[in-house]
Amino acid sequence: MKAYFIFAIILTVVYILYYTLMIAKDLYSTKGVKKNDEEEFDVTDLEGEESINVIENDEGFNVGENEYQTNYVSSQEQQSNNKIESSREDVVEKLNEKIKANMEEMQATFSNPYNAAELYKLLLTKGTAKSKSEVDITTKPVIDEL
Repeated sequence: MKAYFIFAIILTVVYILYYTLMIAKDLYSTKGVKKNDEEEFDVTDLEGEESINVIENDEGFNVGENEYQTNYVSSQEQQSNNKIESSREDVVEKLNEKIKANMEEMQATFSNPYNAAELYKLLLTKGTAKSKSEVDITTKPVIDEL
């Protein structure tokens, strides 16, 4: 026999023994013992600590003897914040207009355009061809063959 088949047979026997033992353990070892869903925590070392009361009220909240007040943003404050943000946007737009005024208009054109097949041939020659007529490589796309 090959080593693989010997390994597979031994591994299968080990798995059968393992699962047999696990099933037997589940069936017979926990019989009659019910687990409780409650957890118990040992808090004997926490006796020196005191709890702190936290109280919430309309103006804020209290933690122990300390009082904290919360601030509510009114609709007028929200409108003033929106005006500040809109004024910032206006500044950005004005800066963009100034920049565009100083820019020159131009049209981008290609001096020596290639179509897809010619560009592919040029890439195959690693750009060493001096002109389009020197690229005499015939290519056959793999996609067409599939």
